[in-house]
Amino acid sequence: MRLEWNDFPINGPNAVAAAKAGRAAAAQGKFHDALYQASAGVKGHPENKTADFVRFAKEAGVPDLAKFEEQATDSTYDEVIKKAQGYGSSLGIDGVPAALVGTQFVSGAQPIEVFRQVIEAELVKAKAKTKSA
Repeated sequence: MRLEWNDFPINGPNAVAAAKAGRAAAAQGKFHDALYQASAGVKGHPENKTADFVRFAKEAGVPDLAKFEEQATDSTYDEVIKKAQGYGSSLGIDGVPAALVGTQFVSGAQPIEVFRQVIEAELVKAKAKTKSA
């Protein structure tokens, strides 16, 4: 099993800013969980600004906040985010959240039972493939 996290900021400039902030936090060994926790109750798309991202980074324990803010607002991660978005598009992803389980695409925020069913189906396929080889 492999779990990948890729940027797919399709909801405008704030989504791009959040992706850059997430990358800047990850570069210092922290993932931006505080951003997701703060957004949990928000209807629609959060309209976070740089000050919000700095606050989230501080809550997450990012050690060098000055470096974080610089990288979250400059072009450090522009190319890697663009490549990640291109990769998602090449898989047929056109919205978030999205998951690819084996060969099955799962679109949207689905209940855990949906993922269990897809995983079980993919395991059956893999087992059948192994037997025929």
